[in-house]
This record gives sequence, C-alpha cells and structure tokens, in this order.
Amino acid sequence: MVVMLHGHTIYSAGDGLCNPEDIATRARELDQDAIAITDHGTMAGMISFHAACLKEKIKPIIGVEAYVREWDHLLPQPSTIPGAHLILLAKNRKGASNLMHLMHDSFATGKQSVTIDLLQKFHEGIICTTACLYGYISSMICRHGIETGKLPDGEKMFRSLGIKIDPYKGEYISSARRYLRALKSIFHDDLYVEIQNHGLAEQDYSRPILIEMAKTYGIKVVATNDYHYIMPYERVPYAYMSAMRIGSNRRPQLTGQMHIKSHDEMLKLFDKEHVNNTHEVADKVSKTTLKTQKYPPIFDSHGKDIYAMLTTKAWRGLSIRYNGTPSDEAKDRLTRELDTLISLGFADYMLIVADIIENTQKLSKQRVGPGRGSAAGSLVAYCLGITDVDPLKHDLMFERFMSESRFTPKEPDFGVPK
Repeated sequence: MVVMLHGHTIYSAGDGLCNPEDIATRARELDQDAIAITDHGTMAGMISFHAACLKEKIKPIIGVEAYVREWDHLLPQPSTIPGAHLILLAKNRKGASNLMHLMHDSFATGKQSVTIDLLQKFHEGIICTTACLYGYISSMICRHGIETGKLPDGEKMFRSLGIKIDPYKGEYISSARRYLRALKSIFHDDLYVEIQNHGLAEQDYSRPILIEMAKTYGIKVVATNDYHYIMPYERVPYAYMSAMRIGSNRRPQLTGQMHIKSHDEMLKLFDKEHVNNTHEVADKVSKTTLKTQKYPPIFDSHGKDIYAMLTTKAWRGLSIRYNGTPSDEAKDRLTRELDTLISLGFADYMLIVADIIENTQKLSKQRVGPGRGSAAGSLVAYCLGITDVDPLKHDLMFERFMSESRFTPKEPDFGVPK
C-alpha cells in the first residue's frame, strides 16, 4: 500500500489546506497504515498530527520540507540557491530531535534554510528524499532542459533558479549529479530520489532523468504525490489561496492533482516498484511515540534577577496607573498577586507577554485590545500594560486568572481563542 511521504498542512502558510486531524482520518479511510507531513520549513504541526495518527492507529511520519542554501562553488558563477527544497523524515526520536535542531538553526540564521554542513552534522536518524521540482536536482535538470531547448521556458509552475551560465556547457546536469553524490555521502541508504506526476511538463521531462541518475548511483526511487489538500474538489480553494500567496490577480490554474491519493491512483501514474518503495521508507520509521513536555518560556533578563525585574516593573506601573498615589488596597493586591505569580513560576511569562505588547505598540504601531479573558482580573497585568482594564475599579477577581488552589501547569489565560 502506498504511503504519502510528501504533504503540507495549514502550517505551510498559504500553501496547505489540510488540518493534521483530517489527514489522519483520510489515510485511515484509504486503508493506508502510515502517512507523513512535510511542511515548508517548519514542524509546527508535529504534535497535533502525531496525536491524530495515534488516535486513528496510523503510523505518523514526522518530516519537513527544508530549504537548502549555499550549494556548489564549482559552478562558473556564484551559485547560492536560497530555498532549494529537500524532504527530511524522522526515523526515530533521534531523527526527530535532529530535525528540530536543523529547524532551530535555520530560524536562528534569519534565513530559514540549512546548509549541507548542517545536514552532515544532524543527519542521524533522518531519511532524505530529493523533493519536488523546487528541489535542487529537479530544478537543475529543468534548467538544463530550458537551456538545451528540450523544455519550454516560462512554464507556469516552475521557478527559474536565477543562474545563467553563458556559454552553457552542461554544468547544470553536472551540478545536479554532484549534489546527489553529496546527499548520498551523508544519508547513504536512507537517501531516495523522489519523482512526481501532477501532469506538468517539467515533471514529465525531469522524471526519466531522475530515474536514470538514481540507477547510476544505486539509489532507490520513491513516487510521491505532493498533497496540499485532502480531497480533489478542494483544488479550487487551494488555487485561489495560492494566487493570493504569490500576489497574482490572474485566474489561478487548477491542476486537481494535489490531494491525498489512493494506492490505485498512484499505480496509474507510476511504476509499481516506485510506489512500493514508499512503504519501505515507512517501514524504516520507528513506531515509538514521541514524548511531549511543555517547557515554560524564559525571558532574556541579561543576567539580572528575573523576580526583581518583574517586581520593579509592576510597582512602577502601579504608580503610573494610579497617578503616583495608589491606595493601600492596590498595594496589598499587587503584593499578593506578585507572590502568587512568582511562587508558581510565571515571572518569565508575564515579562514576555508585557514585552510583546510594548513592542507591538511602540515598534509596529499596531493597536492591541484592552484584554480578554480572566487576565482582566490581574492587577499585575494591568500594571505591566498587558491589559487596560482596572480590576479594582470593576471589582474583578485575580483568582479567576491564577490561583494556587486550582493551579495547573499551563500558561495563564490571556484570552487567546483556542
């Protein structure tokens, strides 16, 4: 049975319509015993997807469609390729941990992309496939086709690499082969060449070349259907969403092929061997479930005492809110609230939320509301500028917001819709 190894949820911003829960449900309806998500540069859907798959008794494959930059100094021109796609799938907990390290580093650089060196460092426990047309190898093959006149230029679904070699002597294909060899040296038997068939001219051109390259280097081929929505009829809203994402005011194209496909649908498009290889990949993935644990956020205090920072900021805010003459009731209330928040470990959290509100108002010039939920009952939140509702004036209870007697280890309620 085919396993969908390449797909996008709502966490692929502007490029996916699938809720993780619906993905698991659809896979069960199709009698598929495993399925993967590979969102663009993020693993934000991992927890909900994992839980949904376990509920449906389906093996969850945690993955990401990473962006790879800085490749191939051997090309005759500077050849940094920002955003060349690469599919990375976690085989086990170590692989999931390494994926998170990669994603952390990708965001830490400010470029949301990784390098070959990072892949070498964090490759353990990860299965790699060469991704879609926007993967480096397929992109280079298509550029070669354009340069040699075998593929029409300006196809609607293909983004040019932005590298122009003149005179052209076949360097694109050479670079694609070097890249494939580099990946094989990192991932060994956990590397697969990925082929797709959404009825696009570029895929029809690149597919036989990809298969031949895989054969040359002893790499297995997997057939994938890059799903962005669940059912075929969802192609219409997806097309309009895609048009909005790229800022196009033209009528969007409707390919109708980017849904979660059945085994029979895939066999009509690909060789049986390439379809069955997807199950081989799934078999490599451990059934061991992920362990999740919430960690409280840490405020960057630059070495200062976090409790003193919260106390000082709250008392300063109290003076400002009450024009320098707070009542004894306000002072007693603030002292009690601070004691409770600090004892329950929420000093960092309160300072972080206050910092977000302050910077939203000062730097982005965006308005924020006066506050929602039980946070309006907190005098500390009022003094920190998180809320703009005086709990004393309106006789609001702090205990609805935070209380030692009914404490549960989760973030306070600032009224964020669930």
